[in-house]
Amino acid sequence: MRASFIAVILAFLVCNAALIYPVVAVRAVPEGVLLFDEVVIQVKGELTYRYNCTEPGRSVSFWEPVWAHSFWSDVKVLGGVPSMFGEYVKEEDAYVETRRDDVDAVLMVQFNVGDLEPFQEVRVEIRLNYTVWRVDTSRIGPEQVGTVDEAREAVDGKYLEEAYYWDFSHPAVQRVIQEINASIGGSKNVYRIVYGALSWLSTHAYYIDRPDYPYLRLKASEILNNTISTPYGDRYYGVCRHFADLFVAIMRGFGVPCNLYYGLIFRDLGGSVGVIFVGGHAWCEVYMPNVGWVPVDVTITDRYTRDIVRVGLVSQIYYVPTYKEFTNTAPTPPTEAYEYLIPSYWSWSVESTGRPATHAATEEKLIERAAKLAQTILPWFLLLLVALLIADRYRLRKMIEEQNYPIVRTLKIKNFHTAISPNRTRSLNHLQIRHPFNANS
Repeated sequence: MRASFIAVILAFLVCNAALIYPVVAVRAVPEGVLLFDEVVIQVKGELTYRYNCTEPGRSVSFWEPVWAHSFWSDVKVLGGVPSMFGEYVKEEDAYVETRRDDVDAVLMVQFNVGDLEPFQEVRVEIRLNYTVWRVDTSRIGPEQVGTVDEAREAVDGKYLEEAYYWDFSHPAVQRVIQEINASIGGSKNVYRIVYGALSWLSTHAYYIDRPDYPYLRLKASEILNNTISTPYGDRYYGVCRHFADLFVAIMRGFGVPCNLYYGLIFRDLGGSVGVIFVGGHAWCEVYMPNVGWVPVDVTITDRYTRDIVRVGLVSQIYYVPTYKEFTNTAPTPPTEAYEYLIPSYWSWSVESTGRPATHAATEEKLIERAAKLAQTILPWFLLLLVALLIADRYRLRKMIEEQNYPIVRTLKIKNFHTAISPNRTRSLNHLQIRHPFNANS
């Protein structure tokens, strides 16, 4: 009976917890990283492309990336014009379908724009809900992070390979790697290497547009080909994409796994203004042994801010990754109709924002849900308990009868003398009652 009673109690507690407390998906957040200030941002994208071809295109469709796998953001596609559908893919020799939780997953939406005439412009729209957290990596330090050798053993080798734009074997990139290595005393600690490279960028690079941007892309070695005169002296220069490509090349040259993110950034100005769209951006992620994949904003060009941010993202900014790149190849002439589409204008705007209800229910809601639960479940729970008690009693009686144990049926006490068992003992002081669970008593 005791086992049945305990089982009922446990079942009741499990049901109670399942109904009172909401189920929350567990995010694979790296060790030491804090997510805070969650917000849901509804955005509208207006994208215009030019069909840059002298021949008409027939039944043209193209893919647009809208979200890349990350532990600090999520996405829901609300709709678009013209007709579209979404699919999670990852890049191998070609794009292949994959799971949403694949670390290389990118959500692509396909637009069907029909027949196009030479040099025709086509406009598409898309609406999305981005759920995004701010990211705090301030608790990560060199003490928590392992070595380069540990990093190499932990991840796929594709995150370490040299690529067309990340030509770390070039003498110009190797020279920078040697300079950074000297500044950190030859340390093999991944955190010290990453922070050393970020510090080098903050004192040797300057943020300003280059003539090649945005239509051409430079190799890391080409970024190091020339400098610009600045108030701080001659520096290498470029925008976020140049910084990110150079950083990936340096990291992989050190043997540190590193990838590149493209995406959108937002900022909450508070008050009646709220969350605004800041612009497109490029940043990176590095693999830190004992921690995991950590996002890193590499476009910080002053040492003071870098010393505050250290290794991670700027905590005042919401970063929404739309594409993740772990390799690249030399550009080739277009062969398919969609490859002739070049972006001529794009715009993202914030339509609305909201703060989602906290995953942990408030005390009042817990009490309310517990009361409703008690009204619904408690009568059935008590009925089940009574049924189990009756069943256990019946089982006990059957067991006793099958073992031929004497059963004490009636007990009457009169003047300290009674008849209570087959032995007919008369004195209450000398009762001989056989215990129903002990045949030898």
